[in-house]
Amino acid sequence: MVNLLSNQLADHKLHVAETYITKAGLREFRDEVMIGVRDIKGSVSTLHERMDRFINPRPGG
Repeated sequence: MVNLLSNQLADHKLHVAETYITKAGLREFRDEVMIGVRDIKGSVSTLHERMDRFINPRPGG
């Protein structure tokens, strides 16, 4: 029984190593997420200006 469980655990470890993300893949994914966050931050930082123009239109405009 112990040998069977040991073999199953070894098979599972091999499956995980072959299937799931590598450190390099994780870094790449992290970089993509951080770029997206930076882009959103840039959009949000100008949002108040756009809202002000919408809420308080210039007189005569």
